[in-house]
Amino acid sequence: MDSWVSVSHGGLWGVISTVFFAWLLWEVFATIRAGKATTPATLDKWRTNLWWYILPTWGLYPLAYALPQLGQTADIVVAQQFMFTTADITTKLVYGVILSRFCLRRSALEGYAPAISAMDGTGVTSSLQTNVK
Repeated sequence: MDSWVSVSHGGLWGVISTVFFAWLLWEVFATIRAGKATTPATLDKWRTNLWWYILPTWGLYPLAYALPQLGQTADIVVAQQFMFTTADITTKLVYGVILSRFCLRRSALEGYAPAISAMDGTGVTSSLQTNVK
């Protein structure tokens, strides 16, 4: 009986938190969409692809949280830990690298000399040299 109560409460709080998680995802989508007005056209694909990267990587969190609803076995605990670890690496580390590359490219396109210098060797520099500030 105790395990049913804990699973039931976990499921209830999982549903409640997922509602707020969905709202957060909607806000992220709206922010990325609003960024189109200020994003240079050459970086628009980066902005669009960012949403399609965020959706599945952030989506791992509620799936991992819900996994114990399938049972209380060692395999499920290991799978849950693997999903949480994968989500943490992709939503923090990999996303940080993607974001830093986007910001570097945007700064270079806006003519910021250190960014242009950092982009040297990537094939972008030659098209940016005329905008150096």
